[in-house]
Amino acid sequence: MTSSTYLLPLTVWAAAVVCAAQTSPTFSNKVSTPGARPTITLSADLNNDGFPDLIEDSAYAPIGFTIQLANGDGTFKAPVFHSVSGGNGSPAPMAVGDFNNDGKADVAAVLPGKNQVAVYLGNGDGTFQAPKYSTIALNSGQTFASAPVVAANFNGDGKVDLAVVGVAGNDQSVYVLQGDGAGGFNSPRDAINLPAYYLVQNMVTGDFDGDAKADLFFTGVFGCGTTGSCTTNVYGLFGDGNLGFEITTPYSSYNTFEISAGDLDSDGKSDLIGYDRATEQMIAFYGQADRTIASYSWTIPNVNGYFADGWTGPFQVGDFNGDGHMDIVGHFTNNVKDGTDYEFLIFLGTANRGQFTSYVQFLPASSMPVDIQGTAPVTVDENADGKPDIVAYQTPGPAATGPSDNAPLLVTAVNATASGNWGGCTYLNKAQGIRLCSPGSTSSSPVSFKASATSFGQLRKIELWVDGKKMAENFHAWEHDAWFNYTGTFPAGSHQATLYAADVDNRLQRMSYTFAVGSGGTCSAPSSYGVHVCSPANGATVSSPVSVQAAAKIAGTLARMEVWVDGVKKFTETTSPSFTTSISLAAGGHRFDVYAVNTAGTKYETTVNATVK
Repeated sequence: MTSSTYLLPLTVWAAAVVCAAQTSPTFSNKVSTPGARPTITLSADLNNDGFPDLIEDSAYAPIGFTIQLANGDGTFKAPVFHSVSGGNGSPAPMAVGDFNNDGKADVAAVLPGKNQVAVYLGNGDGTFQAPKYSTIALNSGQTFASAPVVAANFNGDGKVDLAVVGVAGNDQSVYVLQGDGAGGFNSPRDAINLPAYYLVQNMVTGDFDGDAKADLFFTGVFGCGTTGSCTTNVYGLFGDGNLGFEITTPYSSYNTFEISAGDLDSDGKSDLIGYDRATEQMIAFYGQADRTIASYSWTIPNVNGYFADGWTGPFQVGDFNGDGHMDIVGHFTNNVKDGTDYEFLIFLGTANRGQFTSYVQFLPASSMPVDIQGTAPVTVDENADGKPDIVAYQTPGPAATGPSDNAPLLVTAVNATASGNWGGCTYLNKAQGIRLCSPGSTSSSPVSFKASATSFGQLRKIELWVDGKKMAENFHAWEHDAWFNYTGTFPAGSHQATLYAADVDNRLQRMSYTFAVGSGGTCSAPSSYGVHVCSPANGATVSSPVSVQAAAKIAGTLARMEVWVDGVKKFTETTSPSFTTSISLAAGGHRFDVYAVNTAGTKYETTVNATVK
């Protein structure tokens, strides 16, 4: 594992600066046996156990998709293949979403060479129903291309739509297919017709101007890989919420240019991350409310002899070191011919736009066959600790020879970083929903709010409203997950609170609850150094959810307070030496260990036992 700090040459409207030293994350590599070679890997919690599962398309016949259910430790169960029939033999582009609004993940597959979409409705246990087909009336002569598709609610009706690509001869068009909320699609709407011979390569959705309406970005490629002339245009389609789009072209390259999306600066506006093979530069495009972009670029450094010629797909986003700043991860080998180094390269974010520190996570030696190829990584929390892990597929490429070249692997870098802030409220054990960790039903003022959310879509923010007034919004969001922290002062009495979790297309989840602020009876810290647990009382019999209230007196500065129940961490507080939280537990006896730790590493703890009736 290697880290490096370097100078970033920025675009003309940004000054070049040197990054301060960053706290490096740590990872533990785990491997699983994958299915057939995919072109893309998607993630969703298919069986509602709180651990994201994988959905992989197939690059070669037989055409279909493979699912691999997560074990909860970074490894995956044996692959299960689902056939997709009826296309022209090309890979079937796929997207994951809840296409019938039943709270279960579904898979939509577009049939290349046809005008049909097959939707495999999920049963919520990792299995699927027989495909439901929708026949789409495309423009004259067009059928679906074997090109990327994405799912989002583009018209604001609460039903998930599909952005797809149609093709006839040398002409391609991007459409939005309107979802009917029952697993079907109809009423295609033209979004853009590309110039002749341009092919859609990458496609992402997000909210790049922060107007709570879904936008669409994609790359259009001309001639790359087939002629001496090569051009890639980045197209930005800003949605109006009613299937209309303002079309922009913010960037062009003279080679391939792969893009992905995420909120790098946590401001509620999606950003675009790209790698330009013409210049061997990373480029971050920061979304702005006026639909312009702030562009920052930097050359990938030579760290331990690796260069940028072996990227296996677009990048992904997550806060891997828990410093509150989003990071970027890519998946590549430093030499596509001998595979001598195969790794995840992470750019650690800072408080300033366009400033990153590089960090390398080397993968196991057993995962380095000759001429490696693979897929872009996915960032997921595979062990329910609230930290983003990294998963990618790797396989021998067409030039591979030798016995070691027959062992494709699914590699997971499980985040083992010891300290950092990932919200302190672990994600719900199902595919979609909001978890409230604090306050409990009663609290003292100031009141600490901690919550997290999961979604089938790409989350944008969580908002808190109390007694009809918006109190705060947090944009701590990455992929399908988001977390929320806020502390506020409230008068004594009963209060009505509502948490909203919003996707980039403004599909909302809502959770309402009541909490009471007492006029007294706060949990006081002990007179000497230590932890005072006010609730539950030792030996008490309580109801679930259990209200846990504690206060600490420590030497120095607080690093964190934690609640562990039966050896499992359930809650973290980093801003105050006192807290109240609510923890759902099964009936029976439970051990509560409450810790307070200062920045010097000194730990104070108290243990109580209580029975949940």
